[in-house]
Amino acid sequence: MVVVSVWVVFSGMVGVAFQKIIPPLLTSALTTEIRTDRLDELVNELRAKAEAEAANAPAAIRDFYERTIAAEMAKPILRPTFFKDITGGIQTKTREMGYLKQFLTEPDQKKLDNLALIYRTKLECDAHYTLQKPLRLWLVAHLPVSMALFAFVLIHLFIVFYY
Repeated sequence: MVVVSVWVVFSGMVGVAFQKIIPPLLTSALTTEIRTDRLDELVNELRAKAEAEAANAPAAIRDFYERTIAAEMAKPILRPTFFKDITGGIQTKTREMGYLKQFLTEPDQKKLDNLALIYRTKLECDAHYTLQKPLRLWLVAHLPVSMALFAFVLIHLFIVFYY
């Protein structure tokens, strides 16, 4: 019973820390707000848009997309970098596109900008996926044990008043 009580208190404090740190981080640094239950659907939609944009682009952009971005567009990716610096991870990933942009004509630069916007949104999806994962796992670690502790307390009260 003591172990269960300590677990509930400890996991409760961890949950409070998660609730104080993660939501403000998500709302302050990201431009896209995402419901996690629709994350897979959004990633599939972004992948389709990116593939269509790359298909209509010149060979340099198409090659860049295939070599650098295509594999990352398939599904949400857990990226521990976002715990350290939420915007830095996105800036680092999109920096290469800036280098490519200087070698393109103006219409092709617009196509690359569209692709960059889609990719940035995908990276923000990854940030939400990465940072909301601990909140979801915390519920699994805290709630069942809390319910068990509550049941133990009710049983204890019943026994105390019955006898």
